[in-house]
Amino acid sequence: LSQDGELLDPCGIMIHDYGDNAPSFIRMLWNGSEFGMVWFNGVPEGPFGNAEIFFYRVSEDLVPIDSEPTRITFSDNRSSDPDLVWADGEWGLVWLEDFVTGYHEVAFARLTTGGDIVTPPGVVQVTTGAETPAGHNKQHVRIVWTGQEYGLVYLENSHPTTAEGDYFLARLTASGSKIGQDALMTTDSSKQAIFAAPEWVGDDIAFVWQDSAAGPIDINFGRVGCNCVDQDSDFYSTCAGADCDDSRSDVHPIGPEVCGDGLDNNCDGFADCQDVASCPPAGSPPDAVGALYGSADKATWSWPAVPGADRYDVARGMLTDLLFQGDASDSGCWEQDIGVPEFTDAEIPVLSESWYYLVRSEVGPLASCRQSSWGVASEEEVLACP
Repeated sequence: LSQDGELLDPCGIMIHDYGDNAPSFIRMLWNGSEFGMVWFNGVPEGPFGNAEIFFYRVSEDLVPIDSEPTRITFSDNRSSDPDLVWADGEWGLVWLEDFVTGYHEVAFARLTTGGDIVTPPGVVQVTTGAETPAGHNKQHVRIVWTGQEYGLVYLENSHPTTAEGDYFLARLTASGSKIGQDALMTTDSSKQAIFAAPEWVGDDIAFVWQDSAAGPIDINFGRVGCNCVDQDSDFYSTCAGADCDDSRSDVHPIGPEVCGDGLDNNCDGFADCQDVASCPPAGSPPDAVGALYGSADKATWSWPAVPGADRYDVARGMLTDLLFQGDASDSGCWEQDIGVPEFTDAEIPVLSESWYYLVRSEVGPLASCRQSSWGVASEEEVLACP
């Protein structure tokens, strides 16, 4: 077509007549001097349903450059859904390959200007089933060239975030070597991603995709940094997957909150006891502990057992601090999770000083968040005491 949308002469040419064996998923790209195109098509040899990838070139004036389409793949399994990009002097080709019978994985190859596979690396299996939780089931792969590396966007059809799956970004060097762990690009669990189209826009990869969840189908847009990788291999990243700590694999948006480890495991902005939905307070027995009773050795202390208590925590502080502060905020957790109403403190305070002690009773699992008679407390430090 002309710039005005008019058909140019000739209006079309026949590239190859496959008869009843029709080619599918045809992609075309202009490299500045010629058109390159790829598709997959059934072949007579091999098992039923076998298909291979073909490549063909046409000049600007629609004059065939190749006498016949170049067959790229020669596998015993199905090769399908190819996509093509021009990478500053060569073609980058990506497609889906049944490396494991019945399951699709992402394959990549560099082609010379004439369509021959560059060796090494030859055909590269980009995904192996270990990149995403669901394993072997990739679909709708597309490719972009950033000027320095390849970006491959593919759909994992069984990722746990949604019923349909999510899109991931794989990065390859100019020579075809894998860069880091693939990064999750779509994270909204209410959407079902499908049919993405990526584009390199100078600083990052922009992509659009269709939400095929129940209800009206809509189009979504996003952008991902070109250096995006999943550093801790938990299938989420700070640049694409809303991972709030990409150095720890136990921290990501759909991870369970681990109560008491000091981390925001599920990246909801709340850690441990702050995340009341994941770590609800278990409470403590309503009975006050009461007075402490010292032994003759001035080292062992005891108190009346609290009915229903599983264990006790003891905080200790300097009496002068208590008098000066007016509260017990400078006290620290001296003993915790004591199974009996007794503890021993053999340490002697400095001359002219005295210890004071606070005891709280606990009930429930060790990992639960607890309210107590002395106020809000962490595992190691008393934060406030009324």
